[in-house]
Amino acid sequence: TTPFFCLQIAVFFLALGGVMDGLRSGYWDHLDVPRWFYPGAYVYLVCLAITVCFKIPYALNAMQGPPGTGDRWWENTPTLDSIGAFFDSTFLFLGAFLPLM
Repeated sequence: TTPFFCLQIAVFFLALGGVMDGLRSGYWDHLDVPRWFYPGAYVYLVCLAITVCFKIPYALNAMQGPPGTGDRWWENTPTLDSIGAFFDSTFLFLGAFLPLM
């Protein structure tokens, strides 16, 4: 899963590069992108960063060893599993579907 961790980080930095390039180069102004779009781009980056920052430790924790051995940082409960599933779906939406829109 190290390649997947790198993919998640790369997706964030790709989004960051696209937003910074669009803002600093004036490309979005050239395309007549409305000004209300700019704060939305920052919100998108923050949401993507939070998602990636949750997913990596969560996945590492799940691979730490069998439950009850003390190797894990926290125990996976049904609530934590549902939160993890939410962040998986969030990453799929933010990293794959939203950039295509």
